[in-house]
Amino acid sequence: MPTQREIIKKIRRVRIKTQRLVNTLLTGEYESAFQGHGIEFSEVRPYAEGDDVRLIDWNVTARMNTPYIKEYIEERELKIHLLVDISPSHDFGTEVNLKTELLTEFTATLTWLGISRNDKVGLTLFTDRVEKSIPPRKGKRQLAKIIEALLYFEPVGHGTLIESSIAHLGKVAKRRGIVFIISDFLTGEDLSRPLKVLSINHDLVLVRISDRWERQLPNVGLVEIEDPETGDVLLVDTSDPFVRKAYREKRQEGDTMLTRARNYAGVDLIELSTGKSFLHPLLQFLRRKRTKRRIRTG
Repeated sequence: MPTQREIIKKIRRVRIKTQRLVNTLLTGEYESAFQGHGIEFSEVRPYAEGDDVRLIDWNVTARMNTPYIKEYIEERELKIHLLVDISPSHDFGTEVNLKTELLTEFTATLTWLGISRNDKVGLTLFTDRVEKSIPPRKGKRQLAKIIEALLYFEPVGHGTLIESSIAHLGKVAKRRGIVFIISDFLTGEDLSRPLKVLSINHDLVLVRISDRWERQLPNVGLVEIEDPETGDVLLVDTSDPFVRKAYREKRQEGDTMLTRARNYAGVDLIELSTGKSFLHPLLQFLRRKRTKRRIRTG
């Protein structure tokens, strides 16, 4: 078990790295991609040509004997909910880093983005159950708390049940917010309905973490393969083209199921892969989001 000093030192390293990314590249993109979910009254002012007549304040207009309208401002503050899969399948990677390392750095960056814009950020860690929940709050203390949980929390569960974390969030998050589900999505669940229901009340984004060898089994002869979530060990002949074909088809089946669920719910997807920076996919997503927002507000 690491000492308190080691924990603080590692949290500081992650924080410095993510803060640099946020300050130099991401803040403006994040702010323009997302908007507050509501408006609040600001003031009344004299009516001007082109103003929406539905905003006329008739009480003030009657007193002043000239038209006045109500002005509203957008509530900037957002609630960001991060649902993070910490099942054992993330302890895998054939590139520069493991999936869990990529997941941690990406989630820490999202947290810092929200905290730096004075938004409330919360974290839910899950496996085949909800393992830990940190309610959304502001401030750098919250940032440190989330990073520490990402780095050091030890889960009890071994499998993956994404629907359980969605159900949990539905109970605790009543007000509209932004939800990121961050996982490798190696689950047999049909998430079509859960994602659809969640997307009605929240702005939902899926983030899939993967490694290239998960998509294509390499031809390396006889190997022992252990399922990290069940502990089962199999001897597999990867030189057999039928084995590689069956593996590829199984993976494609999972991809198809996720695509179907995502299309049904109408939600965004960010694809991340070990050995590659998450910065480019994140920037692409934020810019797509900004473009959609401009089209809607036209």
